[in-house]
Amino acid sequence: MREIEDYKTEIIKRTETIKNSRRSKVRIGLSVLTVLIVAVIAIPLVLTPALKTKAATVDLMEGIEPAKGYPRSVTGEVADAAADFSLRLIGERLGTGENVVMSPVSAMCTLSMLACGEAGETLEQTERVLGMKTDDLNEFFFSFFHLRDKTFSAANSLWILSGFNVNDVFLQKNADFYRADAFSAPFDDSTVRDMNAWVRDKTDGMIPSLIDGFEGGEVLTVLNALSFDAKWRDPYEANFVEEGVFTCADGTEQTVEFMSGEETSYITDGSAVGFIKAFESGCKYEFAAILPPVGTAPAEYLSGLDGESLRAMLNGAEAVQVVTSIPKFSVEYGTELSDALADLGMKDAFTPGEADFSGLAEGRGDLYLGRVVHKATITVNESGVRAAAGTAAELNKLNGSWPNPLEVRLDRPFIFLIVEKETRIPIFIGVVNSVE
Repeated sequence: MREIEDYKTEIIKRTETIKNSRRSKVRIGLSVLTVLIVAVIAIPLVLTPALKTKAATVDLMEGIEPAKGYPRSVTGEVADAAADFSLRLIGERLGTGENVVMSPVSAMCTLSMLACGEAGETLEQTERVLGMKTDDLNEFFFSFFHLRDKTFSAANSLWILSGFNVNDVFLQKNADFYRADAFSAPFDDSTVRDMNAWVRDKTDGMIPSLIDGFEGGEVLTVLNALSFDAKWRDPYEANFVEEGVFTCADGTEQTVEFMSGEETSYITDGSAVGFIKAFESGCKYEFAAILPPVGTAPAEYLSGLDGESLRAMLNGAEAVQVVTSIPKFSVEYGTELSDALADLGMKDAFTPGEADFSGLAEGRGDLYLGRVVHKATITVNESGVRAAAGTAAELNKLNGSWPNPLEVRLDRPFIFLIVEKETRIPIFIGVVNSVE
């Protein structure tokens, strides 16, 4: 608690200096990442003539120095909460029979950055849905992103409508914990192009466009971009790729290409079975595949899991020989998450007159969270995995040799994950109901 109080005192002192020293600086270029997650938060309101400026995009973090921090190990309780949110979020989008891929980390990071500007019951509901207090969320993402390796990258940015002011404390927290950039922009067609170019660069082109345009009231957009690109430690050899039959969720059969191999990590909870496949040496992440029992759909199976049980199954992997077969597949998925998040418990944030974003902009009781859009894509082939995801949230203003080897053949609907080795937190989770 003393560390938190000292931190808050430091922020107050620093923001007083910022108010007198911030200068505008033209933003010349945008950095490049490699694949994985894009998250956006926008705040629409009815524009007044004073806000309809055509100023160039400028850097608002001039004069704001991120506080020095030290990554900490993620505790089991925090990892359980993050994994639990992953399962509950994807659970809101299963059952249709379509292929699904999502990045819970992207959505969670987006909501955590926004939570830096929430207060009251709105903040408490967000904390309950995400399973952690704001201070813990900030520390978690600071540590989680700083402890990543070269296969997984992260970048964050705030885009603020020219003439709209946000609290310095909100900017400071996003700088300290999320290392976010902040830009002032006119929010016209040129800003849409700039934002999409930023997203495209941060995802290595896999999310070419996230924002279709402005609807006439946005004042703040928060972008979170994560990237992942890793090769298998043991790639699938060409002579072990052959055609086979995959039975889809609706019972139809497809002839697809299966990649066969041998792994040494077998996972089971007594009903479902699966395996873990390692990426290249030094990678802190792993690929996991889970095959539910015959007659049990992935949605039904996942509904019976929570974060603790998922992590326990992954941590309990047996070191035995597993003969595996997995189809080559690619999944692209997009969805609007506002109803799912409201159903999970974030009701006030989406309710005009009830939402409290006073921590973002003082004296503004007219902001509420509108739509939350999520996009994701993943490709799994002989050489490795590439994936990307994006989340957009808009805030509106009123107005070896082993005996008896086991076998896992993924020839019917299955679940896949990319997880961090130590915490077993999913950075991607999805379901393959048919092969594309």
